[in-house]
Amino acid sequence: MNIKLRIGLIALFLAYMAGEALLAQTPVTFPRVSPGRSTMIRIGFNDIVINYSSPGVKERKIWGGLVPYGTVWRAGANENTTISFTYDVMIEGQKLPAGTYGLHMIPTEDAWTIIFNNDTEAWGSFNYQEAKDVLRVKVNPQKADHAEWLEYGFEDIQRDGVTAYLRWDKLKVPFKISMDIHDVVLAHMQTELTSLASFNELGWRQAAQYCLNNKTHNELGLKLIEQSIQRGKNANNMTLKARLLDQAGKTAEAVQTLDDALGELGENFTVLQAKSQIMEKSGQSKEAGKLMDRAVKVANENELNNYGYQLMGRKKVKEAIEIFKLNLKRNPKSWNVYDSLADGYDNDGNVKESIKYYQMALNMAPDNQKSRIEGILTRLKAN
Repeated sequence: MNIKLRIGLIALFLAYMAGEALLAQTPVTFPRVSPGRSTMIRIGFNDIVINYSSPGVKERKIWGGLVPYGTVWRAGANENTTISFTYDVMIEGQKLPAGTYGLHMIPTEDAWTIIFNNDTEAWGSFNYQEAKDVLRVKVNPQKADHAEWLEYGFEDIQRDGVTAYLRWDKLKVPFKISMDIHDVVLAHMQTELTSLASFNELGWRQAAQYCLNNKTHNELGLKLIEQSIQRGKNANNMTLKARLLDQAGKTAEAVQTLDDALGELGENFTVLQAKSQIMEKSGQSKEAGKLMDRAVKVANENELNNYGYQLMGRKKVKEAIEIFKLNLKRNPKSWNVYDSLADGYDNDGNVKESIKYYQMALNMAPDNQKSRIEGILTRLKAN
């Protein structure tokens, strides 16, 4: 046989045998006795996620037995349990930065220690290092109905927090998670404002409006509204800037902002109403009244309608009716003005006039409004 051919065949054989040996040592996988599980909840924009493996009781003594007291425990099975937060939180009133943590516990017959550790890749708690702890808190376990498989869950869900718990055997271990929801929402909004939302004025204005509505982060709100104005000055963002300034106690600057807006935009209902409200708040009722008279003169149908409902919300029903009547005079072909005037009379207790205008609204209303109006008419006629 040719020597080169022989060498080639030998090399091929050795490569084949090496491959066979490698394949022979590659194991297959089997289902785990303690299945992997995950639970998640979103509070505001803060995603809280717990990943863990879930062992069963299997007629064993769990607490003080399989899980010894006074020893760091992986709070699950297999790899150590992890918990993650998108934004900063408070655990039992103590600060914990956003991130992912290894979750361990030290059970005792009384208070338990919940541990948040920087190592998220460990196998159980066997290589746990206390030096990597970020936070420890004490909690009290509670008696519970039997749970065969270890589970994590959430309860007592609030706008700004939730209680997480471990439940296994006949025990539940809760720990409270809370957060500054305004910090979370505004941080999320500012992240969104690095994307396409940053190119127009609306997103910046909406974030600033959140600050105003919730009376929080006023300085941030002013920075946000300036970004909105830079992208397109209008009555809405100029008015919002004035309201933020007024909320910060800078009333003179607020009024000047509105005067500047009137100078650039002309007579505008939104701007005039805002100035009127600031004047009223400052005790200048006469000036406030004059400004609202100017505002009403230039208001469109929707602005008048909204103003009427604002008056009704302040229990000034008769004044609201006058605004609705003015709107009807200006916009007699709109079904909505009849509907609003009827609503005003209904709130004033004038059933006869309310029926009259609801009937007129019904005759003009689009199909998707007819059943609502018919229901109101049935109620009024039954009285």
